[in-house]
Amino acid sequence: MSSMVLEMPAMISSPSGVTIHQEIMQKRIKTVYDELFASLKQKYNVPDEQPVFAFLRQHSQLIPLLQEGREAVAVFFGDETPVLLRLRHDPETGMVYLLAWIQSKHAATEAVNRWLAFGDAWLLEQTEMLGDSLQFSLG
Repeated sequence: MSSMVLEMPAMISSPSGVTIHQEIMQKRIKTVYDELFASLKQKYNVPDEQPVFAFLRQHSQLIPLLQEGREAVAVFFGDETPVLLRLRHDPETGMVYLLAWIQSKHAATEAVNRWLAFGDAWLLEQTEMLGDSLQFSLG
């Protein structure tokens, strides 16, 4: 029976003092974020991408919620319903949060009924995960 020995890759310092291993990991992470953000741009309208995506880098736990939330919006409001992502600042608390603003084309009563169904079926279950960092709203 032969044994296998795993060795850590050699870490060579670059001129900037960052190891090659760290540089590779940073490039991989950037690639993953770029792919996730490209996917979000297909599902959401993101007029001010740079601050929104910087916020999502700091709150990466929100990305799966945004993906799942967009699917839930499609179920209750239709696939073609635009959803706008914007950063908001609450002047009273000083908190910054991400707003997913559902822009329903339905008549007011119908939109509210769909919003309530969306809330009961998906949004209320996500309240703890959304925390203060992400809010869905009906426009």
